[in-house]
Amino acid sequence: MVECVRCHRDTNEFVLVPVEQKVYIICHDCVREIIRKYVESIKDKGFSDIDMT
Repeated sequence: MVECVRCHRDTNEFVLVPVEQKVYIICHDCVREIIRKYVESIKDKGFSDIDMT
């Protein structure tokens, strides 16, 4: 198991996110939340044809 750098929970389901010259471990739940917030911000800008299903 590894620890998510965002929520600090131990998880076996994670993604590796390269940022500059470091690699961060983020759990699937945090990735889903980040994507959901990103899609909401895009919808707020007028792109209403995006569907999260």
